[in-house]
Amino acid sequence: GLTKVLMDSAPATSDNGKPIYLSQDTNGVGSLSAPNTSGSNVIKIGYLFGANGVTTTPDVVLCFEFVVYLG
Repeated sequence: GLTKVLMDSAPATSDNGKPIYLSQDTNGVGSLSAPNTSGSNVIKIGYLFGANGVTTTPDVVLCFEFVVYLG
């Protein structure tokens, strides 16, 4: 389903359709960039749907997936 997700910054309209990841920071927000620090879990939240370049809470199509643990 669709839900609003707090992002680390307002994504552009051209970012619609891109995967959203759980931020590698501990603040629990979404990010267009996958975590890349050793010891991080890469968790895909879903796909960006409602980006407009202004809002930091766009709609996201939820599709949770654990991708990898960066060891």
